[in-house]
Amino acid sequence: MGPDDIVGILSRWVHVSTVIVLLGGSLFAWVAATGGSGVAWASWRKVVLPAAVLAVLSGLYNLMAKGATPPGYHAIFGVKVLLALHVLGVAVVAANPAMPAAKRKRLLGGVVASGFVIVLLSAHLRWLSR
Repeated sequence: MGPDDIVGILSRWVHVSTVIVLLGGSLFAWVAATGGSGVAWASWRKVVLPAAVLAVLSGLYNLMAKGATPPGYHAIFGVKVLLALHVLGVAVVAANPAMPAAKRKRLLGGVVASGFVIVLLSAHLRWLSR
């Protein structure tokens, strides 16, 4: 195992870990903490922004480091990226401490639904790449 392999493994780990934090935190917020205090949402916002940046950067690295892709890969990947942009943007907006609870719950419901579709698309892309 060479240095490129280690970087690749770390990049995938960062990508998966940050997505787990974003999706898990959004699911928790949607189910259990839609009211919350302004302090709690301000704290969540501090987690969302760095996790979003790391997810995007590690995802780009993983795509660039990927070798040949099978037919149809880029179409599915494009849909995944569009959904990911939706998740990242809405998660940041929903973390606004001034957001009314009902609106936050609706927004986070969309984040969670899109997040699970992204996981499904990721599994399909992984299956295509085997």
